Amino acid sequence: MASVWAGSGIAGGAICFEAERVVLEGNWITHLVSKASRDMAAAKRKSGQAATKRNLSKATGSRQIVGPKSTNSRWGLLMMVSLAAGIMWTVFSRVPSAVGAPLSSSPGPREGFLAPDFTLDALDGTKVTLSELRGKIVVVNLWATWCFPCRAETPALERSYEQYRDSGVVVLGVNLTNQDSVSDAKSFVQEFKLTYPILLDRDGNVAYLYQLRGIPTTFFINRHGVIRTAVVGGPMSETFIRSKIEALLREGQ
Repeated sequence: MASVWAGSGIAGGAICFEAERVVLEGNWITHLVSKASRDMAAAKRKSGQAATKRNLSKATGSRQIVGPKSTNSRWGLLMMVSLAAGIMWTVFSRVPSAVGAPLSSSPGPREGFLAPDFTLDALDGTKVTLSELRGKIVVVNLWATWCFPCRAETPALERSYEQYRDSGVVVLGVNLTNQDSVSDAKSFVQEFKLTYPILLDRDGNVAYLYQLRGIPTTFFINRHGVIRTAVVGGPMSETFIRSKIEALLREGQ
């Protein structure tokens, strides 16, 4: 999927990756392995120094207390435990609907192609179907209450919606309810005083349909239902959001 990665040029560039919540999986495991390797190297140096001291002690006939010989094995065990912890974090912090999902079984959300259709319950009790919004510009934002970049970009989404709603722009906030909760989503709406529709992805079907790999993820869709821009990560700045909406508005002129 062609996409824009929200980076340092978009007000910060933090990413909740693979429901990562805090860190990128690859960097987390690399950090653990690198740290364990450094610790093992340090342990070997200490062990070598201890061996040198023992040899000197034998040569001089003196006695000297040295550290235990099991230092290397202890650090090796620590490395294995750290690596196992990193792998467990990787597996259990991923988006459940994406784990093991065959990507070829559903139409991928690609720029220049129709956005996959869906129908979801809204927080206010209504139902929203994406295809029924043809003729309007739609911004689909997939998010969760525990995602810090999601929280950071929410005010910009709300202000953009307030500015362009009379021009036929709709913002749909798709909450990953299968990893969140309805009560937290309600509190989130109250905290940020949101006026755009909040949809509940209770079973993760939309996250799967849109091949979600990180949150927040945002799709800018034109009046014909075609994805023009896909943004993985965040937070997006208000200037960036408005520039994408303005470009879609100009398409109809």
